[in-house]
Amino acid sequence: MQIRFLFPDDEEAAAYWAAREFKKWSVSVSAGPVKKPTFSTVMFVRARTKERAEACARQNMVRRIPGARFSAHLATARELGCVKTA
Repeated sequence: MQIRFLFPDDEEAAAYWAAREFKKWSVSVSAGPVKKPTFSTVMFVRARTKERAEACARQNMVRRIPGARFSAHLATARELGCVKTA
């Protein structure tokens, strides 16, 4: 089991997406050794659950990457390019 620490951005994202049926997920895709991946990218998908977000990212890969690992978390405002105003 992997433990994930919640940072202020993650807490804000969880609070923001809690009331919405469809959520925006940030899915990290990597392949190769864990410490030094040979392939790494981030995809943003819209889905109801974390599992469905990972499946959606897997289906929408342009090319198949052998041994790819998919890890999803709720997208934060910073990842989506939002900036605070006033």
